[in-house]
Amino acid sequence: MEPVIERLNEVWERGETAVLASIIQVLGSAYRREGAKMLFEADGRQVGTLSAGCLEEDMRHRAEQVLSTGQPRIQVYDMAAEDDFTWGRGAGCNGVITVLVERVPAEAGPARDYWQAMLDAYRRNEAVAGLRRLDERTGETLGHLVVAGGAVSGTLGDAALDARWTPRLTAFAAQTGRGQAEREGGAWMVLDRVVPKDQLYIFGAGPDAEPLAALAARTGFAVTVVDHRPARLNPSYFPDARLVDCRPEHAAERLEIPAQAFAVVMTHSFQHDRVWVSHLLGQRLRYLGVLGPRQRTERLLQSTVIPPHVKSPVGLAIGADGPQEIAVSVMAELIQLRRTGRI
Repeated sequence: MEPVIERLNEVWERGETAVLASIIQVLGSAYRREGAKMLFEADGRQVGTLSAGCLEEDMRHRAEQVLSTGQPRIQVYDMAAEDDFTWGRGAGCNGVITVLVERVPAEAGPARDYWQAMLDAYRRNEAVAGLRRLDERTGETLGHLVVAGGAVSGTLGDAALDARWTPRLTAFAAQTGRGQAEREGGAWMVLDRVVPKDQLYIFGAGPDAEPLAALAARTGFAVTVVDHRPARLNPSYFPDARLVDCRPEHAAERLEIPAQAFAVVMTHSFQHDRVWVSHLLGQRLRYLGVLGPRQRTERLLQSTVIPPHVKSPVGLAIGADGPQEIAVSVMAELIQLRRTGRI
């Protein structure tokens, strides 16, 4: 959802209305789950995906209809049949996907206020969850609640609804799901959840860090590359990363690392790695990967006991060879941790 919500602001700045398609229910298996979103702009541009390409062409036609009529629609795709070509192809994916398609207007009003609140929280690097009450017939947003930073704001337009749905929204905000919806009294009650990008800090700006930074950015991480060599801290090498000039011995004064960040140490200098690892062990990291064999990391730590969140050698054991494959193995490990909570 994150690239979609970021794109909304650009659409609004042009004064345009877009169409948002959201998966609200999945029965069985599917390429993407509840909460996945796709944005259709008035000029035909698209952001995000709902499938591996099976639904997007049909969804484009549905989006055009919704943009024209203003009326939201629910579209159900049965992906189980291998020979059902009623909406374009038989996918045989053994899942049934329900999609809510709605207009997102640029003009001021309840709908704009809702998405603006979600976007503002996302930009503050806060997890945010929202509930909107959407008129089933007209698509008008009748009210909303948003919980960010532990505080609930907004109203559904009815005190009894607020009282009943606020605890549910608060519980939903603490879960891992990204979206769901249900009908109630002629309206759709739609739950959305947006989480900030995970932070990845790469210590060392050597050529082998370039594919790792690029792949991390493409898979939804906010990347920071830290090194003390200005010549290597060049946007041409790391176009999608924040670049920080810092020597390891100055980290305590000059570098602030958020809690639950991911970090990979790959300076190729034993002394620099030792100082960086020592500093990072005092941070509240979710993951610390150290490039090189385990015996080298034991020497860095001056101990054969390696903390559970420290991974050495870094990356999944796929027999990777060279910077590109090592980047794949590292990102596979980070994604596994992000999605499953374990490595």
